[in-house]
Amino acid sequence: MAEIDPHDISGLAMTELEERLYGNDRLAVITATLARLDHIAARIAAFQHSGPSPVDYTRATTIGNAVAAAREVITGAHPAR
Repeated sequence: MAEIDPHDISGLAMTELEERLYGNDRLAVITATLARLDHIAARIAAFQHSGPSPVDYTRATTIGNAVAAAREVITGAHPAR
């Protein structure tokens, strides 16, 4: 099967992050993105430990799960970092 170049797929638009993840500075982008996601996750954990209402705790958990999923996508898409 031929490898697909993400820049050559007609009709599909890539996000700026996707373009940067496939660019020449991809390792720096991955590192910076993971650091940002880790920072967000730490803030969410601190918020959850601060004793929010059950509704706010649940919302924070949902956001935290999304951050964890984003981290998996970033590391899974480029495991050779």
